Amino acid sequence: MTESGGDGWRVVSTQNCVLGSVIHDFNATSLSHLSLQLGDSVHILEECGGWYRGTLLKNRLTGIFPASFIHLRTAAPLSLGTKDAPHSLDPFDQELSIVLPQWRHLLLHKYYVERHEHFGKLHEAVMEVLSIRKQLQTRSLSLDEQRKIRHRAAYLVDWGNKTMSLPLTPRNDAKEVIDERSVSLVDLYRMHQQAAQEVVKGDAAGRKVSVMTTSANRRGTDVTEKLHHLYFRLCNFEGLAQGECELHVSLYDVRDDMFFSERYVVKYDKNGEPTGYGGADNIRCIFSDLSTFDLQRKEAYLVFHVIRIGDMMVDHKVSKEVNLYRRPYACAVFPIEGMLHKQLVPQSEAEVHTSELFQCSSEHDFYNMHLSLIKKQTGSFKSLLSRVHFSVQPFHGLLSTVREVYPYLFQKSIPVCRKLGFPEVMMPGDTRNDIYVSLVSGDFKLKDNKTAEKNMECQVSVILSDGTLLTDCISPGTSLDNVSVYKSLVVRHTNTPQWGETIKLDISLEKFHSAHVRFCAFHRSTNKKGFNSFMLAFMPLIHAKGMALADDEYSLIVYKCDASLLGNLDPSHYLHLPWNGSDELIPSSALPRTMASSKILRMKARTVICSTKLTQNYDLMMFLKWRQCPDLLRESLQGLMAISGYEVVKFLQDTLDALFAILSEHSEQCGQLVFQCLVYIIKLLNETKFENFRSVLDSYIENHFSGVELYLNLIHELRQSLHSAHESTAVDQRYIRTVQSLQYIFRFIVTSRLLHARTEKQQDDASFRNDLIGVFDSFVAILEQDKSNNTALQAALLQSFPTIFQEVLQVLQPADFSRVIQRILDCVPSNRLNNQKLHCISRIVSNDLWHHESARTILLPTITHQLKSLMQQGELEAAKCLDIHGDILRVLKRNDVGAVSGNVTVLAKSFLLTFMRYVGQRGKLTQTATAATLFSSLLDLMNESHYRQFLDDFEGWEKAEEFLTECFGSFCKFLTKSPFAEDWTSMQVAVTSVFLRAAKSLSAPMQEQLHQHGKFSVELWRSLLTLYCDLACVPALQFETLSTAQHNNYLTKYGDIRVEASKEVVSLWQQLGMTRKMSFVPSLCGTFLKISLLKQCEVRKLVIPLFVDMISCELATTGDFQQMVSELVDKLDDLVSVQEMGDNEYKEHMHTIMEECCQRNPALRAADGMEFVDYSTTLLERLLDLRNIPDGDEHIIQRMQAIVNLMQYYKQMQREAMYIRYIYRLAKLHLKVHNYAEAAFTLLRHAKILKWEDVPLVGEQCDFPDLPAAKTELELKIHLYKMIIDYFDKAKVYEEAIPLCKELAEQYELVTFQYRDLIPIYRRIADLFSKIVDEVRPINEFFRVGFYGTKAPSFMKGKQYIFRGREFQHVSDFTHYLLESFPSASILKFNTEPDAEYEYKEGMFIQLAKVEPNSPSNELLQAAMAGSQLPAFNVDSFTLNRPVQKGGKGFSNMWIERTVYTTDMTLPSILHWVPVNHRHTVEISPLSNAVESMVMKNREIRERTTGAENNSEQLNPLSMILNGVIDAAVMGGLAVYEEAFLTKEYLAGHPDEEKSVERLKELIKEQVSVLGDGLTVHARIAPPDVRPLHDKMESGYADMQQKYCPESAAVRARAVTMSFSPSPSLTSLDVTKPATNGTDNSSSLVVSPSSARRSTVS
Repeated sequence: MTESGGDGWRVVSTQNCVLGSVIHDFNATSLSHLSLQLGDSVHILEECGGWYRGTLLKNRLTGIFPASFIHLRTAAPLSLGTKDAPHSLDPFDQELSIVLPQWRHLLLHKYYVERHEHFGKLHEAVMEVLSIRKQLQTRSLSLDEQRKIRHRAAYLVDWGNKTMSLPLTPRNDAKEVIDERSVSLVDLYRMHQQAAQEVVKGDAAGRKVSVMTTSANRRGTDVTEKLHHLYFRLCNFEGLAQGECELHVSLYDVRDDMFFSERYVVKYDKNGEPTGYGGADNIRCIFSDLSTFDLQRKEAYLVFHVIRIGDMMVDHKVSKEVNLYRRPYACAVFPIEGMLHKQLVPQSEAEVHTSELFQCSSEHDFYNMHLSLIKKQTGSFKSLLSRVHFSVQPFHGLLSTVREVYPYLFQKSIPVCRKLGFPEVMMPGDTRNDIYVSLVSGDFKLKDNKTAEKNMECQVSVILSDGTLLTDCISPGTSLDNVSVYKSLVVRHTNTPQWGETIKLDISLEKFHSAHVRFCAFHRSTNKKGFNSFMLAFMPLIHAKGMALADDEYSLIVYKCDASLLGNLDPSHYLHLPWNGSDELIPSSALPRTMASSKILRMKARTVICSTKLTQNYDLMMFLKWRQCPDLLRESLQGLMAISGYEVVKFLQDTLDALFAILSEHSEQCGQLVFQCLVYIIKLLNETKFENFRSVLDSYIENHFSGVELYLNLIHELRQSLHSAHESTAVDQRYIRTVQSLQYIFRFIVTSRLLHARTEKQQDDASFRNDLIGVFDSFVAILEQDKSNNTALQAALLQSFPTIFQEVLQVLQPADFSRVIQRILDCVPSNRLNNQKLHCISRIVSNDLWHHESARTILLPTITHQLKSLMQQGELEAAKCLDIHGDILRVLKRNDVGAVSGNVTVLAKSFLLTFMRYVGQRGKLTQTATAATLFSSLLDLMNESHYRQFLDDFEGWEKAEEFLTECFGSFCKFLTKSPFAEDWTSMQVAVTSVFLRAAKSLSAPMQEQLHQHGKFSVELWRSLLTLYCDLACVPALQFETLSTAQHNNYLTKYGDIRVEASKEVVSLWQQLGMTRKMSFVPSLCGTFLKISLLKQCEVRKLVIPLFVDMISCELATTGDFQQMVSELVDKLDDLVSVQEMGDNEYKEHMHTIMEECCQRNPALRAADGMEFVDYSTTLLERLLDLRNIPDGDEHIIQRMQAIVNLMQYYKQMQREAMYIRYIYRLAKLHLKVHNYAEAAFTLLRHAKILKWEDVPLVGEQCDFPDLPAAKTELELKIHLYKMIIDYFDKAKVYEEAIPLCKELAEQYELVTFQYRDLIPIYRRIADLFSKIVDEVRPINEFFRVGFYGTKAPSFMKGKQYIFRGREFQHVSDFTHYLLESFPSASILKFNTEPDAEYEYKEGMFIQLAKVEPNSPSNELLQAAMAGSQLPAFNVDSFTLNRPVQKGGKGFSNMWIERTVYTTDMTLPSILHWVPVNHRHTVEISPLSNAVESMVMKNREIRERTTGAENNSEQLNPLSMILNGVIDAAVMGGLAVYEEAFLTKEYLAGHPDEEKSVERLKELIKEQVSVLGDGLTVHARIAPPDVRPLHDKMESGYADMQQKYCPESAAVRARAVTMSFSPSPSLTSLDVTKPATNGTDNSSSLVVSPSSARRSTVS
């Protein structure tokens, strides 16, 4: 209803939202227009003059657009003021609106970012689903097309959900999403199973499962869909010949070398326009009646033949006087293999195919040209550079149904090209009488003929025996009108033409027997119109015995006739003559004067008869004409059973009509024989190759069978046959075939009885009922026999018996028939025919009979008894029994089957324990899942009264307790390890809901026993409390991982099961007194902790107080709560770090709730309860810190620090086992990044805990690479020591390995006396000392690092650490390493302490600087190692020097701000960094800094000199330091100090530093002295190639000595005689100026005030 608006616009609706789907793209051409795309959804606001104004829902843009581009949908209430878009009323659309946003999020954040291998496939699936959605929204598809693409879309959605680990969606057979509560759990399980199997099947096929898969499954039950059709549409034809032409299109099979369809012919006039088709867009046809075999043809082709209509030669001008001939012109082929399997698409989207046309160079090859093109033998052909453009699409089912489903393709009449042969299925009423005659070839060349080759044309006509020409009875091709005379192609200049043309004869049955086909061959001359003679051949259509001519290729005798005979050719002149080449030829002398014959004149023709009225079998013909020969009736019936089955099924209706007529008229004479023939026919239809014709028999019974009284005859013959079978002592296949045919025999009986009931007013129901009961008595008699030779018959009877249920129920009451079935099931001997009994029972419970309450009441006890016995026979039988139970239970869940309470009681009593134990036993996964489904489904059907009755049936409460304990345990086993797949969320939620309700019902009597009788079982209550906790912890119930829509959907249907289970736990706990509670303290602590860690606030609020209550119970009972503390710590570590439960919100909840509970409990307040709360919170915080660190080597620093934090906590809490566990976890991380020193120090922590005693290990040994298994502490300690020594050796920390070797040696020597083991130990010690002395080890640098900002790790934020760099890792390398470990961090460019704002500043900031280790002084070691650099070990103090200018520029004003950092642990340690524990800062005066620098430099020169003197290989370091110091002095090195401090002005200004000045002077003189010593050594060991450098240093040193020590210059100035020895040459010398920026350079003398202790300022 519209309302008027302004400017001619009318409001569409004020109450409802009118939605529309865009059915065609619209591009905006004005600012007011709104661009639309196919499939978009719009909200229509107003309309005016064929235009709408509305809002595009995907982007909320508003504009106008043509109304013709919109398909209106059902209106829905909506307020556009809300953010929510209108929901589509299509359930499929609603599903996609939930699924696609989920996919988008996962594709973007998980698959695309991680470059997941399935990203490309998922992207394709999304695009295909969106395409299908658009097609559905256009509302332009037929129902069948919608069904198919919905099936395809459902598969894609399920595949995508499976791939992305999303929940699998349960669907019905129509692929619609179902409400889980509306179906039984059995149905829900089977839906999940089917969906999962389809996804797996699609994966195996490369996700190429098409909608045809589902259609094929459906066609398996609908035989009519085994008919297939190919829709052909000609889009364009470029290969027009000059003048008129015909385009012939047909289907060809290469393997069989045959055309298997009629020809579709398109005629074109001389202007190239199609004639009689209503335009070029309407050229189309249907190739119909294709079979499943045709679908599977591997080399099927579309063949196009172009026939030119005109003169003999193309270049001849066509005139009215010239004859028009049909001449070969061109051919094209196109493969269609697989096209019949393609998905149907709208005609506008159908793919257009193209095939190139070729012209034959020799007309003689035209008949076989298509085969040469297929084999690509095109060398002798000429390409016309023209093509045929066409499209093809498949259809399935009856052609009449296809026309109804796709009316837009059949708006006008469309030609149908039928198959050359019978279709796979012929329905009753389908009559066909098609005779196909193929002109194969001719041989018209006489032996003595010396003339040129002729242009032969063959004219075909149908003539009656009286000479009458049948007019318009020849079809040259589909779409053309029938003709009276068909003219063949004219092949130029050949007497042996090959035509290869097929025509169809349309002859009525009345004229068929007197008709024959006449062939007249003429020479078509280009020069004259007449001819002197012609060739004649003929072919009768009826065999001499009266049946139709057999399908075959015939070699016809050709008679040469005078031209005068053509006008008055009487059939009497030739019909008596031989016609077939196999007949004896009559000599020409015996023929009329105007005719002649020859052995070499022949013509070949092939016939195919497709007729439902004309048989080519003599026996069948005689049977169908039985009334004409009644004396031969028995012979005809016996002959029927010898006829080929294919011939029988072609004439099935006529055959059955004849049989029932004989039975009606000659029942006494031939009744049993007719019955056997009927069984024979039914047996034929049961064979696989004829199964398609069963639908024909079904249709016959429903629509054509009319035997009103025949039921009496059929029952009589059936009983007689069964009686004979019972009395027979040998196995007779006749009786087996009889019982196998029971289904159709009973269909005939019941149909006949119902027909009789319609025609007769008075019914003798009792008599008919007694007759049927008599048949069933015969069944019982056969089944009761315990004879081995009768087993096959009994098996066949049990197998076939269920097939009659539907028919019998039409004439017997369900209760009466149920008693019959009960008798039959009970009469079968036990332990025999198990499979057949199972099949029979399965068909019973899946039949409509099972829906009747009365039938179930009678049959269920018998069936349960049988199933109980059969389940014990083996796994296969058990599996089948479980399936049958599923069918039973799914029916009981329905609302339309009457009362089921009694049935549920019977089932619970018989099978509840069986199902429960199946679940607990954990057999095969499939059987376990099925049993779990049945168990859950049975529990779902049970109510409170069922549970109480079940428990009351036990003998005493003790037995009931045992059952309940076992039952709850089975529940728990199922819940903790579900047999269902992880993505079966709907199934798991539904089962969990059932378990919750069952647990409540079963626990009610328990609680009554507790309160009323004081009966309490620890195991029973423990299992119940554990069950409720397991219920809450089911992964499928953690809805937070689902989308909001799915989350709300489950909550709406089931509520929050976690909350309900938690309430039950709290309720049960509160019913126990303190004494009973102590039975579960602390054993249930982990169980309660697990449920409290769920991400559900209400659950946490309910359960966390239970911990405080458990602590209170232990405190009141034992005086402390150490057991609870221990258990809580152990479980918390496992649940948080291993099972990844809990979060920061839980930490806050836990601390707040437990603190409140402790505050309210005076006993806990007094017993350090608050301290326990703090400990627990701290532990949880550290566990979360560790767990929240992402995986990857770039986060290894954070992970190691978090582990160390936990180690410290566990050490403090004296949790030795947990402490050791994390020791090994840390050591593994160190090994991963080759931190061998840190790994050694870490393992040493455990080794020191172990004793040097041969006592058993406590607990299990932690797993660690290459660590041998040990049984005692001594054994493990030795193994660890050896491993640690190896790690120290790899890390070149030899000094730490030696004490461990000595400890081992002491044990071997003094305790265990293992002297042989001492030998390698002492050798190892010697080797380590050798490495210390001889090996040049790299010096590790140290760095002070601070972490700041809100995004810094919480356990490192605001703290400073000292890092020990790796070998050769300098400042730049270390900075890069930190940025790799903390990618989001920024490096601060200053070294002063950051302001407080950085701690709370957004982001992460790192400040780093190089520091110098303050190594412990060991003068003896330094003296022994003179000349070698010692790495810094066991350092806990570090110095950072920062230059500060005070009072001006220059060295005299450059002070040093020295910060000393102290750590709790020494480096190296268990980490290559340690936190700074304390720091203090002092200022060093410029003079003091100079003194320190001189002392250090002098010491270094001495060490290098001593090292070179002891080892000539140390020449290079000595050369570098000497050259650096002497050159620096020459360039003004010592002069800087002299100018800054050794002046009167400085002493005047700093009188208190006089001693320091003197000290500086002494150090300068000392440096001159040590330099002299160094040069002396250098002169002695330097090789000749170093002489120039040495001379240069001597010259510089002389100047330096003259300036600072003139008194020793004379001594040094003497000539020095040097002897050179070979030594490694210097590869590089670094000669630099003194550093002035505080940077240490190893090749320069750092004498500036800023160079304190070789520190570097970053």
